This record gives sequence, structure tokens and C-alpha cells, in this order.
Amino acid sequence: MRSLLAITLLLACSKKQEAPPPPPRPKAAKIEALALKPLPDKKLEVTFRVLDTEGKPMKAWDVGYKVLGCDAGASIRDENFDKDLNVKLVAELEFCGRPAADNKVSLDLRVGELHATADVDAKAAYVRNGPRSLDELPTELGRLETAGMSDGGPFTAPNPNIGLFDLVVDRIVEMEAPAVPKLVEVWKSDPKQVRQRAAAAAIAALDSSLLVKDTIALLDKYDEERAADEKAWNGQTARAAAAGVYAAERLKAAVAADVHFRALSSIDPTASEMAAKWIKAKLERDVAVDALFRYMAAKQSYSQREVDIYVSVIEQFGNEASASVAKNLDALLAAAKKPDKVFWAHKVVGLTALEKIGKADAAPTIKKFKADKGTYVFTKQPLDEMGNPKGVAERTDIAFATLADKALAAIEKR
Repeated sequence: MRSLLAITLLLACSKKQEAPPPPPRPKAAKIEALALKPLPDKKLEVTFRVLDTEGKPMKAWDVGYKVLGCDAGASIRDENFDKDLNVKLVAELEFCGRPAADNKVSLDLRVGELHATADVDAKAAYVRNGPRSLDELPTELGRLETAGMSDGGPFTAPNPNIGLFDLVVDRIVEMEAPAVPKLVEVWKSDPKQVRQRAAAAAIAALDSSLLVKDTIALLDKYDEERAADEKAWNGQTARAAAAGVYAAERLKAAVAADVHFRALSSIDPTASEMAAKWIKAKLERDVAVDALFRYMAAKQSYSQREVDIYVSVIEQFGNEASASVAKNLDALLAAAKKPDKVFWAHKVVGLTALEKIGKADAAPTIKKFKADKGTYVFTKQPLDEMGNPKGVAERTDIAFATLADKALAAIEKR
């Protein structure tokens, strides 16, 4: 009996010594208040809070994140939490990946099996705290080694459509003065086209008048080189000229117009086509036609291909450009007194354009040029598959009155 009592007491004592089961660990159910803030030295402050299944803030230790698509780690300590259990981390913002074309840096946050994303303007993160010393220019341009350029010639390969290109340009613009002389050297002499493009784009922001003047000079030089040697199409001057034209697209249309009207008459057809598209997209119809007639007045010689390009620029605006062409011809005739005294290229371009797009209200203007007794030489040059001259050119005298007759006949048919 005593023995049984002892066993019973022993079992009772054993039951009293068992530890109670631990409370269930809170389960993360939601990430909220995820926010990003740029910091100096290319870092990003990340703040967020984790809620459990009951909607209460909780401490979360299993945290990871990706910045620009690159894995990164986060070591969470008690000091990372504030009194409301908000978490604050610092993520590195090196170029382990590329910002998107809209210059956004994306962060993907993981807490256990939960995910949340947030974006921040990459310009705020990279440019505001960018390098100030010009000594860092090679480093900035070196970032573009991974940007790449699409295949094609200088005037057919646009700037890389990624945020990295614009970020580097913005960082260069933020550098200390005088950066322009060094940038001009890179623009005109660097063997890498993407670096030439970036330098020219930065100059557009720092000294637009210099960019316009030097780009026009480069287009002149390129035409001379290509006329002498067809292989010049992808040479240093060609790439520098193209970089200037692309950089001019960053300027206000009124400032960039001179560059594009000069490129319009380039010996390189791809440069002309690029300029024609820009004029159509950026200039109002009447402004473009007026500017074209002004630009023609400043030139002394024309090829037939140039004349064709000028006509095509007007033609792309359709018959709504008819009145503007007629207005310019009337003004030129009023200044010259006689149709024979109007500059020949103005008459050829204006009357040929009206043949293609003229409306009935332009007929009175056209009839005034039927009295012109002059002629011009039309040169038809055979081209090869690359658009280069080949064979002997055919030359034909054409009367200005004939152009007027053809324009009137075309209007009557319409």
C-alpha cells in the first residue's frame, strides 16, 4: 500500500514539472507603408511595417529585397524597429542593374512569403548626390559601356532607350565647371558612339548655342568628307555630327531648327530623312514652310536631291500647306518685282510642291509665274543600291512656266 502511494505521488510530481506549450508565433500577413527615400552616396532608405493575421504590427526577421533586379540581403536587428515596429533599412544603389526607360528604380521587398514593390525616381537618387569633380567624367561615361547602341549607321541608331543613358547625362551636367571643353573633346573624338552621344547631350544642357554652331560645322565637314570618300559614312565626323543632331532634339524646337534644316540638305540621305521627320513632328505647318523658304535663301547651291527633300518636307504636311507656300511665293515675287528675278530654287520648290499639294486658292499665285521666261537645269543622277551616285547624270533644261502649267493642271484635276 505504501509502495502504491509513493508511485502515485511520483507521477503527480512529474505532471507538475511539465512546461506549458509555447504560444503560436505570429504569422506575417501584410506589408504596409513601404516607402523609398534617396540618401547620399547612392543609397536608398527603405521603410515598411509588417502586420500579422490580426492586423497588429509585428517584428519580422526573414527579410530580403532586390534593387534594380539584383538580389541583396538585409540583416534585421532590434534597432531597425521603432516603437511602432516600423522597419528602416538602407539599400545600396550601385548599377548592378539598369533603371527602367522611365528612370524608375524598383525595389522588390520580401518578408517570408509576402512580397511588395515600390519605385523611386532614379534621377533623385543618382543625380542629386552625383559626383561633382570633373575627374569622375571617365567613370560616368564608363557606365555606358553596358548600355549598347542598336545596329545601324550614325543617323539610324537612336540613343539607347534605357534610363541609364539619361542618368549618366544628368550626372555629367551636375559636374563642376568648366566641363564643356572636355565634353567637346569626347563628343568629337571619342571612339565609342554612345559616349559621343552622352557628351553631346550634356553640352545641349550646358551650352546650347555651342552645340548648334558646332553641329552645323560638323555636318558641313561630313558632307565634304563623304563627297570625297563614300567610306566616310560611319567615320568619326559622321558619328560626331549625328551625336549633335540627336542632342539637338533635347532643345526647344526654335533653337534646334537650324540644326535640322542643315541636316535636311546633308549629302547623307539618312540624315535628311531624320531631319524631315523631326520638322514634321516638332514644327507647326506654317512655321516649317516659312523656315524652309528662309533657309533656302541662305544657301547658294543645291543638288536635285536637296530640292526633292525640300518638296517632300512640304508635301508631308498635305494640302493644308498650300496657302503657306503660296504666301511665300507671293512675298518673294513682291520683293523681286518680276517672276524672272525670284531665286530659282524658291520657284522650283514652291511650284513643284503646289503641283503635289496645291489647292484652288493657290492658283492666282501660280498664274503669276506663267510669265517667267527663265529655265533651270534638272539633273537626274542614277544611284546604286546604297543611294550613292553611279554612271553619268542626265541634264535637262526645264522652263519655270512649265512648272506653273503643271501645277495648275494638277490643281484642276483635284
